[in-house]
Amino acid sequence: PICLLPLTLGNDLNVELVCCNKKICDGCFNAHQIKEDEEQVERPWLQDSCPLCRHHRPLSDAEVDAFTRRRIEANDPIALREAGNDCTVEGDDEK
Repeated sequence: PICLLPLTLGNDLNVELVCCNKKICDGCFNAHQIKEDEEQVERPWLQDSCPLCRHHRPLSDAEVDAFTRRRIEANDPIALREAGNDCTVEGDDEK
C-alpha cells in the first residue's frame, strides 16, 4: 500500500529506502511491514523487502554502503546528492 500523497518537508514522517533511494511516508512503510508479517508463512521471500523495488532491505552498514555505491554507479541523482551531503563539512556553505 503506497498512498502517493505528497510527502511532508520534515523528515520525521518519511522513510528513505536505501535500496532504491526513494522516500515513502511512515504510514505506508509501517503498513508494508504489517503485511510482510502477515504473509511471512505464505511468501517468506518478501520478508524484509522494499515496498517499491522488492529488493531486500539492507541489514548491516556494509549492505547499506553496497546499495549506495551501486546507486551512485548508476548515476542516480538522489544517491549522488546524498553522497555529496555526507561529504560536506559544517560551515562549508559560509565561504
